[in-house]
Amino acid sequence: MTLLQRVKFAWDRQTQGLVLGAFFYGYTLTQIGSGLISDKFGGKRVLLLGLSWMSLLTLLTPVLTTLGGFAALFVIRVLEGMGSVCVATSDSQTFSRGFCVVECLRVMLTS
Repeated sequence: MTLLQRVKFAWDRQTQGLVLGAFFYGYTLTQIGSGLISDKFGGKRVLLLGLSWMSLLTLLTPVLTTLGGFAALFVIRVLEGMGSVCVATSDSQTFSRGFCVVECLRVMLTS
């Protein structure tokens, strides 16, 4: 079997729930730390790092899941959650420094 062939995963609902929840485990574990890092190094850098991290992991997800199964997908999803929180905290930090108060509120409410 090659990596390009379609692989079907027969996971029960509990396993599917763990995979879906894994993203939020990573997200909640790194929320405060990501905000502190964003304040220290600047929102633009952390935003770039978070987007690059999530993009790379998204590209690798099919291959790594095929090779490693549930455990690999669980770890990937946790790491994607960590990257996503970097994007969220750096957005807030970047908007607050780049706009006046009224514009910042407008941008934050519409994004």
